[in-house]
Amino acid sequence: MSVPDSSSLFSIQFEAKQKAGLSSMEITSSPAVVELFDRTSTILTVTLKNGQVEVLDITSSTSSTNQAETIKVAANAPNPLQTYTNIPVTTDSAQSAQLYLFDTSGKIVKVIGVQLQKGENQITLQRNLFPSKGVYYYQLFSNFETNKPLSKGYRIVVL
Repeated sequence: MSVPDSSSLFSIQFEAKQKAGLSSMEITSSPAVVELFDRTSTILTVTLKNGQVEVLDITSSTSSTNQAETIKVAANAPNPLQTYTNIPVTTDSAQSAQLYLFDTSGKIVKVIGVQLQKGENQITLQRNLFPSKGVYYYQLFSNFETNKPLSKGYRIVVL
């Protein structure tokens, strides 16, 4: 499906069940989960701003104003995770970052501080980090700009 830029895919219509002030109503990212996928079923990084979904990163590498480096994050393996899984990360220089683990509702399950070396890195996740079996997502964030993801989201299936 191809959609022109700035097109509406759907709209939501509300009906007041009682008298209430709806003039200041806004849509937030909670409790709704906003997910977009590309053709390979990779989750794209999105935010919900002023009721509109914004795709932040389609290529999975970004530059930060505090860091001119490029970080590339790949899908974890093995997936599904039974005892452990490795997340490959490549960066142009040594730096620290934070790996966020989310459940399917978007709730943060765990935040892990990581120290990345220049070149190829692997972040190993053990099964005991996850509270239960199911589907989770991970995304790498800069220590300098926690509101700016350094990667798109990836899915982990935990058995």
